[in-house]
Amino acid sequence: MDSKSKKVSIPGIIGTVFFFVCYLPFCYLIYSAVEGQSGFFGGVHIEGFESVWSTFIWFSVIPVFPVCIIYQLIFGIVYIRKHKILKTVTIVLVSAIAVGILIPCLAYELKKHKMVIEAREGIESYLADEYGEGIGSDLMIKVEDMEEGSYKVYGAGVLPETSGFEVYTGDGYGDNLLSTFNVVHPEYHEDFQAYVNGLYELPSNMELKVNCDSIYFDDYTDGDDISTLFERTDYKITGIVVNESSLDDERVVEIVNGIWEEQMPLIEENCNPDYLTVYIVENGKYSFNVNIFPNTSEASVGIYSDYDGKTSLNGETIELG
Repeated sequence: MDSKSKKVSIPGIIGTVFFFVCYLPFCYLIYSAVEGQSGFFGGVHIEGFESVWSTFIWFSVIPVFPVCIIYQLIFGIVYIRKHKILKTVTIVLVSAIAVGILIPCLAYELKKHKMVIEAREGIESYLADEYGEGIGSDLMIKVEDMEEGSYKVYGAGVLPETSGFEVYTGDGYGDNLLSTFNVVHPEYHEDFQAYVNGLYELPSNMELKVNCDSIYFDDYTDGDDISTLFERTDYKITGIVVNESSLDDERVVEIVNGIWEEQMPLIEENCNPDYLTVYIVENGKYSFNVNIFPNTSEASVGIYSDYDGKTSLNGETIELG
């Protein structure tokens, strides 16, 4: 009788020990809630509930948690629930892990909420100054990166409701609204470039390359005609594309001097003050890139690999004027 009792108790003891050992991986969720994590393969540092959820997913994929949970369910039903003290210890342990996760996560959420309250006025003022009064109010702001001081902003009106953009407050204010707007409206840059080209009287074989510096959105809302923003867009002309059917060195020098004398006076007010790049294309292939430097009245010639060996101008300086 004693021997039979011992045989039954030993598996029970071993099973119980393993049952409680299976809670150790869940304790890592507490660590994740307190310290956050940067992903098991690197990446953005996350904290709070997001960190706990990410850790849970990873441990489920491995799969540590599924194995532990399945074993605990089976052994808990078969053995633990029949022993009151073990059942009590299990409830206390589960509660302790849950509280250990909840307290740092809730503290982190409260900290984020406080950060948003403190940052809201500055963010709204910055956006109103940068993009117009119509964009700087009634915003939904979330902390994106606590250490970097970046925030995710929704409800600005210029983007769909589900699209947000980032505002950075670490070393002065900055944002990525323009790049986000261009992702939502990829046609805007091309349409605006065509609009700018129409402002200048250029030869039919020339086209301006334009960079949008800022857009004064103000009362614009998503869904409005984006062409209404053209006149509100500040831009810089960064280059001129010249299409040619045939080229030689003499023609290249002629093109560059012609742009210096004829096109530069028209566009210099809206050009990059340091240099303007002339892209010379022969039969659809980029052949030359020539940087014109207004301050020195010189141009530096470069070539594309397909044109290597076909010119003596590569690396040469052209005196303009």
